[in-house]
Amino acid sequence: MFLFGAFLTLKRRRPARLVLSPSLSYRVTFALLLAAAALILLSGVLFNGEATVFLGINTVPLLFVLATGLALLYNDCWVFDLEKGVVESRFGLLFLFRRRTLPIADLASIQISSFTKGRVIDEPGAETAPARVEARRRFFMPRMLTLTAVDVHGNARVLDTSRAGRLSRLERTGRRIADFCGIPFRGGSE
Repeated sequence: MFLFGAFLTLKRRRPARLVLSPSLSYRVTFALLLAAAALILLSGVLFNGEATVFLGINTVPLLFVLATGLALLYNDCWVFDLEKGVVESRFGLLFLFRRRTLPIADLASIQISSFTKGRVIDEPGAETAPARVEARRRFFMPRMLTLTAVDVHGNARVLDTSRAGRLSRLERTGRRIADFCGIPFRGGSE
């Protein structure tokens, strides 16, 4: 998650609890956007002569208020709790979310992998090439990185996604999580 320069940050809540959640800059950015959208909507209502937000002229500001309000309430949180012995994933809104848990003992490693966003151009013989990754990319197809928690069964759970330029930040986050959980880290530069 890196919209508007915002990303997930890692915080130690207690000695035995580590939380990967949206940064404060994410919340502040969307709070400011929500305030601006509400101000635009309010000014449209006040200067239009009719005291209702449900006029056709207010449709775009109203949709923008709703979208920024939902974005402000969005939550993608990973909690690593050594006391309870679980990793908990919370995805949804702050008050309405899906919760999944996994025992920390089932984690095998934290790793960084990369992929190319978009569609890779097919070249003749690309299917037979040993490294399909070497296919030609277009200039607007960025290389993306994922920070992934892999369990003992080989199932991967994506913790964070970022552009390739943020490799060092993703590696620091991955190392801190791996050290905290006592599992190996496999980074992008190793």
